[in-house]
Amino acid sequence: TDAIFEAAKTNYWDFPSHEKLLAQKENFDSRIRKLIRKKEKDKRIWGWKDPWTNILIDLFLPYLTNPYFMVIFRNPLAIAKSAVTFTKGKQHEFWVKHPITLFHGLKLANFYDRIILDFLKKYPKLPQLFIAFEDIIENPARETKRITEFLGITPTKQQIDRILNFVMPRDKINRERKRFKNKSIN
Repeated sequence: TDAIFEAAKTNYWDFPSHEKLLAQKENFDSRIRKLIRKKEKDKRIWGWKDPWTNILIDLFLPYLTNPYFMVIFRNPLAIAKSAVTFTKGKQHEFWVKHPITLFHGLKLANFYDRIILDFLKKYPKLPQLFIAFEDIIENPARETKRITEFLGITPTKQQIDRILNFVMPRDKINRERKRFKNKSIN
């Protein structure tokens, strides 16, 4: 995705022109097709999480077989804070001239949420599941069940255990923090 942004002379952080990015279709068509073929090879289900894809999904859609869209929404303020932290102290010329502020981060979160919602509105027949990131953290078992039902799959107990061990619920995070603080104090 970085190459597409570069070819369009834009970047993810500066409200890129959707039209300029989509105009890169001919330049990247074969690379996108190859990437998707590689991902699909020998796999019944596959996917990826790349926040840059939301503005480029129109370029990928023609090559996707039976796509399902799981859209994870996160608290916009958390996204903005993360963007500020991620870009703070970067020495690249762009960041020096355009440091990301909390306000800019909030606008970016809104911009990209709107992009994916507009895309899904254009294709209402595509299977769509909306999830709050915070719900995954709060109750990973419930959200795992929602996802598996949406995909029509039955994971093994081992797969479910791996998922639940990977996602740490908020109450467990808080318990671990208290345990760590108590160890630090003693």
